[in-house]
Amino acid sequence: METVILDGLLKEATAALAGFAYNEIAKVLGVKHEIIKLERKLKTIAGQLSTAPYHTIIPHAEGNHEWLKQLTEIAYEAESIIDRFKIEVGMLQLQVCRCCREVNTRCRAAKRLEKLNKRLDDLEASSELNQRALQALATMYQRPESSSEEIGPCHGGEPNDSVGSIISNDCDDHVRRMRGNSISLFAIVGAPGVGKTTLAQKIYHKMREDPQFRRRMWVHISSSTGKMTIWSGENPDDAASNSEPRQQKEIIRRHLAGSNLLLVIDNVRDKEGWEFLGELGEGFLERDVRVILTASRRDRTRIIGVNRWFGCHHVRALDEDDGWLLLRRTAQLREHEAVGKFQNAGIRIVSKCSGLPLALKAVGSSLRQQDQLGPWMAELSADLFGTQVMQREIQRSIDTSYMELGYRLKLCFLYCSLYPEGSVIQQKSIMQQWIAEGFFEKGSSGTTEEQQGTCPEEVEAQNCYTELVDRSLLLPAADGCATMPNLLRSYAIYRSQDENYVGDPRNIGRAFKVWRLYAADGGKIRDIPNDVTSLRTLLVFGSSSPQGDTSTNATPPVMDIICKRFTSLRVLDLRDGQVDSVGSNLGQLLQLRYLNLSNTSIRRLPHGVSNLVMLQYLILNNCRHLNSLPSGVGRLKNLRTLDISETPGLQEIRFRLRNLKELNCFRGFLPVPNSLVPVSSSSASTGWTFKELSNLSKLTSLQILNLGSGTSRQEAAELRLHEMGHLKELELFCTIPADHEQPPAGGDVESIGDVLGELKPPGHLTSLKLAKFYGNEFPSWVSSSHLTSLEQLTLDGCSQCQRLPPSLCDMMDLNFLTISGCSALCEITHEFQGAPINLVAFRRLEQLIVAEMESLQTWSGLLEGDMPLLRSFHVSRCPRLSKLPPWLIHCKALTSMKIHLADKLLEIRGLPALKELQVDSCRALQLISELGRLEDLEVTACPGLDAVEDVPLLRSLRLREDASSKELPRWLPRLPVRLRRLEILGGEDLLDSCSSEHAPSWPSIKDIADLVHAKVVHDGSAYFSCITSTSTSPPRFHRISLQCRDRAKAYGSTVQTLPPPQEAKAWVWRALYGLAAAFLIGSAVILSTSGTRSSANGSIAA
Repeated sequence: METVILDGLLKEATAALAGFAYNEIAKVLGVKHEIIKLERKLKTIAGQLSTAPYHTIIPHAEGNHEWLKQLTEIAYEAESIIDRFKIEVGMLQLQVCRCCREVNTRCRAAKRLEKLNKRLDDLEASSELNQRALQALATMYQRPESSSEEIGPCHGGEPNDSVGSIISNDCDDHVRRMRGNSISLFAIVGAPGVGKTTLAQKIYHKMREDPQFRRRMWVHISSSTGKMTIWSGENPDDAASNSEPRQQKEIIRRHLAGSNLLLVIDNVRDKEGWEFLGELGEGFLERDVRVILTASRRDRTRIIGVNRWFGCHHVRALDEDDGWLLLRRTAQLREHEAVGKFQNAGIRIVSKCSGLPLALKAVGSSLRQQDQLGPWMAELSADLFGTQVMQREIQRSIDTSYMELGYRLKLCFLYCSLYPEGSVIQQKSIMQQWIAEGFFEKGSSGTTEEQQGTCPEEVEAQNCYTELVDRSLLLPAADGCATMPNLLRSYAIYRSQDENYVGDPRNIGRAFKVWRLYAADGGKIRDIPNDVTSLRTLLVFGSSSPQGDTSTNATPPVMDIICKRFTSLRVLDLRDGQVDSVGSNLGQLLQLRYLNLSNTSIRRLPHGVSNLVMLQYLILNNCRHLNSLPSGVGRLKNLRTLDISETPGLQEIRFRLRNLKELNCFRGFLPVPNSLVPVSSSSASTGWTFKELSNLSKLTSLQILNLGSGTSRQEAAELRLHEMGHLKELELFCTIPADHEQPPAGGDVESIGDVLGELKPPGHLTSLKLAKFYGNEFPSWVSSSHLTSLEQLTLDGCSQCQRLPPSLCDMMDLNFLTISGCSALCEITHEFQGAPINLVAFRRLEQLIVAEMESLQTWSGLLEGDMPLLRSFHVSRCPRLSKLPPWLIHCKALTSMKIHLADKLLEIRGLPALKELQVDSCRALQLISELGRLEDLEVTACPGLDAVEDVPLLRSLRLREDASSKELPRWLPRLPVRLRRLEILGGEDLLDSCSSEHAPSWPSIKDIADLVHAKVVHDGSAYFSCITSTSTSPPRFHRISLQCRDRAKAYGSTVQTLPPPQEAKAWVWRALYGLAAAFLIGSAVILSTSGTRSSANGSIAA
């Protein structure tokens, strides 16, 4: 356990005791001194912990571990006592005769505190760490191991031992840009161990003979000491390396004042002292000076002065093939062993190591010359963190980054390991769970002017999430989501094993004091040991049967088990599970802050939900069977988020909004006319009035559904949406009444236009979605003059609008734009043109999606220099679009493009920066050409494609053919480059035609890829893989499917390819045993025959 975590827990428990507890519980006679005593002891221990080095780990000796575990338990218990006391006192305020009950409540809390105090006394008396030892605790800390080796430009030999074309392409790309005349300051960032330094070394060596950079300097900053070591060329500069840090930076500064210099600063961990790089950067280009920084944090490089869009490069982990190549090379596995069972195990190890080269090299070294499958399988199931040399090497690479994290950031990082391997972590969900767990003190974070109105805990949670992404400890996925690399998740599990548990609950032993638990299936809840009762977080995602067997009364439903046993829960997440009912005992979870029942089959919530007075987040998204909400929801005064979106069956709402003053996120607001609101607040209604909604002054995110002709302009005006000073995110969904004609008549169109005109949001809105709007023109407030801070805009299903909103291009902060379902829109012209024309249009737009535009034919209006930051462009279901927008060729940041169902599109060409391209069901597409940076191409159902050419860097091709297709595309054999990987998805007939070197389609692919992977198209299952032939060896097939093995015989192929070594040895021994057995049997037969003949001769003679 880290000192910073334990110290933080104790300080928070002390603060809780000194506040509410002291003022209220101390009213009980004789308890005041107990509170002071407990507070003083916890403060003393926290003070002793604070004297130790800030980022250190206490050794896991058995005595220390038990002492620390109990101390952590005491801190959590103290917090829980105060928490329950607050809840019980708050509930008593609602009762008439409460005096006696208040006394009883205080007495119960006081007794629990006295018991806790005695427990701390016993712990101090019985522990090996008595008071004398505690005072000397600082000497017992163990700093995580760190390598003292100075990493220079030649560290580990020439960087050419790196594998894969990704790093080579990245190196060439950097060299090309450094020789250009637009950027002088570069940053290479990424996760620990991903290869940042290796890429920098490769660039450094490649520039060795470049006359543009006659001088080269390498600076390495030690992670543990901060000491800088300096090399000039490949030679250490001892004089500079032995100077003080301030003098060293001055030496670097003097070198930067010269010309023709390449400077690499490796392992930048802080921004302090490096700001001069940005200050001096203006003159670098003229003097041919280039600077490369390697760092784990992107935000630090931006502060120093690196351009976040064009100067910052994020190093990608190795993919499956390159990772396997590095692993087997490091393990010194022979070529004929690279297929079959070794390959299967190796690819799984690559996934386990998240493709990080450092981890793969460490694992490969431990498997060196292991030609038996057993050690590989053992490595696959073994922990990557522990005491072995290999484990320490991997751990050391992550420890440095982890130990830089503060107390709260560490808690957040460790918490992420509760999510299952490979799962997508939703930003909002994880932030809400952090807050519900109590990781942030209320009011602890200062807010900027832009964050005013947002609760401080949410601001701090947002900052923590952003920092984890900046440090590459979380990897951004889709918008608002992230993933945790498998290796980092394993590390977090290893670090949090005292508190978090993600395995089989049956394996929880007494060594664990579990506070947070992930169960893969609701049925596993029954397996949790009975002594585990203090859970604070329980996550059960996608469970098959969380209700359990309810056919008999002997086995209670799992929901009942949760509510009765785990009454200290703060976070309960049952999303995607087969939960169909929630019993009244839900009200026993008094400390619950977060409840997520999304995508379940519940029909209603129990009335006991009103007891959840601490509940802050109630998530009921996509509960399709939910039909009613009880009146108790209206009493949840601490509720911050209510999500009832996508609940079409909701008909009975028995609460009003006036008491939900803390609500800042409301998704699924259902408007009803004032005339339909019941007199009694507990009577059923189908929604709420706009006037009720207007009283929620803290709203930052709002989704309004069912806007239509039933909504009057006057009632919409009562909302006064433009006066909501904290509103940042707004979604407006229109609905055409079922009894109205399609398309809407003129009166309906006018009405909805007037309604949306009254729903004018504040100008500081950052995200807007307008869906199923059936007016002829967009509201006038959808413009750059009003929405001056808009960052995300989605226009979906606005089927009657023939023009886009004016001046879209002038929205200065817009970075995400989606236009879909605007079926009346035939052309896009002046909306995409700057006004005046000499200004840059869409200067910050990074992602553009255009979908389901049935009438769109032409697209113009942008000029060279517009959309300078566009990096991702998606087109889907635009059947009349015959060519891509001509202005795309000028988008020099565009690296990713997806095109789906563009039936008239003829060609894709001339995109200079494109690296990833997916084309799907573009049946008229004939040509893909002039994509000089393209690395990954995916082609699905494009029968008209005739040529793919001028793609010199293409390394990966994925073909997806119909199940009925029997031939490979005709352009494939003419591919002008040799691929690293070719993946084919198709029917069995197609795959069989290339599953053997004697198969008819094999000549088409044998010379175009190093690796061929074939998968069945309907389920993605592996069919065969192959390492293609080289000058010295034939192709090596690994036929995974039994059907593939059987059909390969039809082409005269031997099904059993070169066996792995242990199989080969076994075959040799079997052959020898067989020969020996045959020899013995033959000898016995000969001897027997000889004996018979002798006996016969003897009888005749007789």
